[in-house]
Amino acid sequence: MFVTVKYGDDQSKIFNANCRNDILLHSIKEKCKCNLNDIVELSDEDGIVKDLRRHPFEYGVDFLKERETLILLKVEGLYHENDYDRSRTMYRPMLVGMENNSEFVETLNPKVEGRSRPISARSGVNSSDDQKNVKNNKHPKQQNKKADRKTAKSPKK
Repeated sequence: MFVTVKYGDDQSKIFNANCRNDILLHSIKEKCKCNLNDIVELSDEDGIVKDLRRHPFEYGVDFLKERETLILLKVEGLYHENDYDRSRTMYRPMLVGMENNSEFVETLNPKVEGRSRPISARSGVNSSDDQKNVKNNKHPKQQNKKADRKTAKSPKK
C-alpha cells in the first residue's frame, strides 16, 4: 500500500505505508529534506490530521487509505517529539500555498472548548486516553485482544 505526500513547492513523493508509523514519519522527514529536528505529521487534503505520531508502534495501513494524497505538516509548539499536548500544538503545512488557505489551516488547528484534546478521527477515542496508553506502552488494539483472549479462556460450566 502506498500514499503520496505533497510538500515544498508542489513536490510529491510516494511512500509505502505498510510499516510502523514512527518509521514512516522518519522516512518522510528524510526524503522530503526536512530538518532532522523538525517534528512532522500528515493530514489529508481537507486538513484532517492523521495523528500518526500518537501511535508510533502501529502501522500506517491502519490509519491511511490506499493511494491517499497527504499534506506534510510541521508540528510547532512542542518540547519534544513524544509531546502530545494539543493545547500547545500548531500544525503548519509544508506545502507552499496551503498556509494561505484559511479553511485548511483552521481545520488543522481547531479551537476546541471544554476539552484539552480533540477526539481522534480514527478511533473515536479521546486522544488523552491514547496518550496515556502510549506512555504506559499499551495500545488500544492490544488491550482489546487481551480482553478477547480472557473471554475466550473463561471456564465452561
